Amino acid sequence: MSNNGKLILVGSVILNILLIVSVSIFYIGKQDQPKKDWIAKKSSENQASDVNIHKVPSQKAVASKTDHKDTKIPQKVSQETEEQSSIVDYKSLINADTVDYFKHLSVMFPGVSSMDGHFDKIHDYLLSKYPKEKADALFETYKKYFKCETDLKYERVSWGVPKSADDWIEYINQTYNFRVNSMGKDIGPLLFGEEFKKLSFKLKKAKILDDDTLYGADKEKWIESLGMEVWGDKYQSTISGDVNSAFDVYKQKLSLYKKDFEDMNEEEKEAKIKEFRNELLSPELVKNLETAEKKTEEGKKRFESYQTEEQTILQNPDLDDEQRAEKINELQNETFKGNADAFRRGQALKQATQQAANKLLNK
Repeated sequence: MSNNGKLILVGSVILNILLIVSVSIFYIGKQDQPKKDWIAKKSSENQASDVNIHKVPSQKAVASKTDHKDTKIPQKVSQETEEQSSIVDYKSLINADTVDYFKHLSVMFPGVSSMDGHFDKIHDYLLSKYPKEKADALFETYKKYFKCETDLKYERVSWGVPKSADDWIEYINQTYNFRVNSMGKDIGPLLFGEEFKKLSFKLKKAKILDDDTLYGADKEKWIESLGMEVWGDKYQSTISGDVNSAFDVYKQKLSLYKKDFEDMNEEEKEAKIKEFRNELLSPELVKNLETAEKKTEEGKKRFESYQTEEQTILQNPDLDDEQRAEKINELQNETFKGNADAFRRGQALKQATQQAANKLLNK
């Protein structure tokens, strides 16, 4: 096999592993007990006490761009799982937070080896917490959820690994359709509709931010427009409604105006960035950011100076290998001072990685 073929093979294996792991975490969730506020307290048997499964879903959300037709929640579902809908008022029983509750239930009894035993434990637990009618309805929903998520893991194998933003959008559409078909159109949207909208939003917003053909003001209009389309009356008119911190809002602003910056000279660009900082960040944050940038620039110049002097030592014909190593070590101590040992460890790791890669390519 050629070197190019080996590179492609190695890269593909690593990429597939990373994507499979990320998809598992992204869509299925961790299998340890969730650390959510909906657990009021713990019982003496390490079991969750009453939980707020009726919590009203947060209305804080925004939307994203590209292909408005993909924003709508898919409606193509089967009619095979619609039993009991006329008996149970699921809107008063479950919502998006119930998924977290079910994930918690799924790991509450790790010592039970059989599926029947697991379900018996879950049913008994629910009966101990809620009136029988409510407990039974939750239990039946949990069993459907458990089967749905188990079947979904196997179904996804045939879908392949998404390779682009559009692939990921199609992937979450397939995931949502599968869940609604499995759970039923009365239950599926209540459990997974909010998550579907959030994931769609994040992916499409990322496409907006990465679109090199749009200027910042146009990107903001797209996000506002799609926000209304996705969330309707629940939408809060804000570009940064999903961003966690003021600094993240600032970074997003820079991403929105990337094309604008490309058309500016350096002086105009610096002035615009300063404008955004003063608009979005507190004076303390601005000061901290400027200090951090100054240190980063100093470190960059220091490293560039080190590289120049290192090359001078390496190319000095009057030095043998031992003398070169000694002078380079002295240069590192002088340049990086207390961080010299950490720098050397980083260099050693980089060299070992390169050697391992070369060895693999030469097989």
